[in-house]
Formats: sequence, C-alpha cells, structure tokens
Amino acid sequence: MDGKSKLLNLLIVFVVVCALITACKNSEKDGSEKATNEKATNDVISVTTQDDSLNETIAPPDKMKTIYDKDGNKLGEIDGRARCSAVDDGIFYSIFQLGEDEHTTTAQYRLFRKADNTDILLGNLKEQGYEADFCRTEFDGRIYTLAIQGYPLDHEPDDLVLLVFDPKAGMMKKQVISHDGFPYASMAILNGKLLIMNQELASTKHSTIYEYDPTTENVRAVINVPDAQQGSLRAVCVSGDSVYLFRWKGGDGAEATIYLDQYDVNFQKKNEKVINDVLVKAISDVHGIMNRADAINELGYYITHFSITDDRYLHYENFAITRVIVDLQTEETIFAKDDLYNGSNGGGVTLICRYDEDIASTDSSEIFRFEKGKIEPVDFHLQDHHKMVRSVSSAPNGTWLVTAVDEFSVVTQTEAVYLFSMP
Repeated sequence: MDGKSKLLNLLIVFVVVCALITACKNSEKDGSEKATNEKATNDVISVTTQDDSLNETIAPPDKMKTIYDKDGNKLGEIDGRARCSAVDDGIFYSIFQLGEDEHTTTAQYRLFRKADNTDILLGNLKEQGYEADFCRTEFDGRIYTLAIQGYPLDHEPDDLVLLVFDPKAGMMKKQVISHDGFPYASMAILNGKLLIMNQELASTKHSTIYEYDPTTENVRAVINVPDAQQGSLRAVCVSGDSVYLFRWKGGDGAEATIYLDQYDVNFQKKNEKVINDVLVKAISDVHGIMNRADAINELGYYITHFSITDDRYLHYENFAITRVIVDLQTEETIFAKDDLYNGSNGGGVTLICRYDEDIASTDSSEIFRFEKGKIEPVDFHLQDHHKMVRSVSSAPNGTWLVTAVDEFSVVTQTEAVYLFSMP
C-alpha cells in the first residue's frame, strides 16, 4: 500500500481487523457441529460477468504521482491516490477512496503501460468496500485481485469477488467466489489455477479453499475446515507439489495453536505441524514483544503475506508489526527487525523494504531481496528528493516498482514511483 494514505488506511484496517478477530474468536468457541472431512466434495460453479460499469466516474485527483525510470527520467504521471503493483506490462493500480459517511464506492482499476507510457482504464467495480491488494498476483498474462462488494462491518454477508484483468485487451471480468466474503482472503497459484482462501462467517462458521480455473471460468470448493473443531484458516500458499495452509485455533483460555497444514495437489492432507515455537522465537525481543503471551497475541492478527519456498522457508507478515522469515527445518530466524518493513506483491521475486519515517533514515534506505534461502540487500539509490521508501513490488518478468515520498506529512508530501527492470 502506498505511503500517501498509509496512516489513514492503517487506522481503518485496525478497526476492521479488531472487529473480525473478535468475531472469529467467538466463532471458534460457539460452534458444535460434527467434524467433517476437510476435502470438500461439492463443486460450486459461478458465472463470470463482464464489467458493466466503464461509464462510472470517480472524483478527480488532488495530486499526481510522478513516474520515473531507474535513472530518474520522467515517464509520466498517475493519480495520486493510486495503490500500485508492478506487473509485466508496467504499473497496475486501483483508485479507491471513501468519502465522508461512505462505506462503499466505485473503485477504478487502471494500467500504466511501460511500452508507450500510456495510462489506460481496465475497469470499475461498483459498491466496493475493500480490496485485498496485498494478495494481487499475475500469471499467464492475466492480473488478479480480490475485493469485497459491500460494507465489511455491517454484519451482513457480502460478495467476495475475483477481478480478472487482461492488460493486452484492456478488459476486466468479475467472478463471484463466495456470497459470504472475508476481506482478508488470500490467493496462490497451483498448476495454472488459482487457490483462494475465504472465511465464511455468516452462518455455519468454516473456512474454504476455492479453486478457480481461468480456462473454464469455473469455481469449486476443494478444502473445507469447520471452525469449531479446527480453527480458522488465515492464508494459503503453494511450494512445489504442496499446498500450505496457515491455521489458527483459539485456546479457549489456554494458548492458541498455530498450525501449518500441508496438502498434496489433489487436496489430500499430508501433514500438520505446530509452528508456535519457531514464530514466537522469531518475534521475541522485536518491537518490544517481551514474553510468549504477547507474541502469541501478536500472531493472532490477520495476514498480509504468507509464502513458503523450497518447502522450507516461511515468510510471514501481518496487519500489525510482524514481518519475519524463518527456516522451518533449522528453526533459525532469517529476517526480523525492529523498524517497520513492508513485503512486496505482484507475483515476482520476494522483496522487502523498510518503511522510512523521516528523512534522516533515507541515507541508509533498505531494500532486500529474498531468494534460495538468503536475504541480500538491493543496490538501488533514489535519484531525486523523493527518498523515503514506502513500498516495493515485482512482476514475474523482472519489472520492479519502488514508491517513495519527499516528506512524512500525508497532507503536503508528494510521491514518486520508480519503474525499472532487474535481472
């Protein structure tokens, strides 16, 4: 998420997260349904609809973001409210800004195309209440993101929709995944299909992994986890031939248990592992977390990044303060720092940047690259007065994006976007 709206969005996210955590903890206590097989047996077929809101308009921007290449040459400008991600064709971004007393609004999705420095409209989503922009991904020439249509805090079921963008054709399609949507859903890619994690909270509390097939545009439920017996899913990822689920089970007065569940490509469960100790060790003495109880409580927040590489290295980030990488085999901590860091999205190599909060810190701005079990600094230096790094992103083809601002105040700051290619 970009720095301009960082503070406001963190406050909004905190309120929503706290409300949903309370709902989930209550749901883990009050269910009594009989445990079922975790592999779902019924297919759920949804119909993809073409975007029908291209004529919708949004308020004009107060500011613009300037786009530069790596050497500081200006490429163009985009809306100052843009939430940006690197994609193969350039910059994919959304404009979503709620007005006073608004709970939903029309969100606009656009592409700044690096081939000719052209800004194009891909589509609009009416009545959007939230976009899970932290889990945007791209593969096979398509860009994917998840959004909620409706107000997430009204205690009424809202649609979780998958937005599918074709940057070459300049088109957007909307696919309903669930009519009981969870704002902090997640996605992963498995054998040319998308896996989507959702928590259904309106009736019988359970978590579901859906599979979306881009070829047929069909959706089916492939894994079901009843909350009452097994806790709630928080994220999904894929490494090699395994599907991994991050599962949180409340302790009902005792310590909560954090599970890493492993499934094969046919969605048969292979293993489950309790990972409390390795995560508690990683975040202890970081950000003032001084005891195990505080660490477990911190790990209860919803997740913004969850990935496993080589069936071994776990990268975990949440909406609070935790950003860690651990080795599940040796239980060693690879990355954990006191300052606020943000992980990347977009479907490329994993990047991590320090969220600079003052100009003094920019003399040693930190961007890291994580590959093959090693985290290494990136040799990248900002060219103009926009030196406070806010976010990083990478695309499958090696397109990188760095956003930065010139001062801390969200009122007077200006923002730059650096777009370039890295091997």
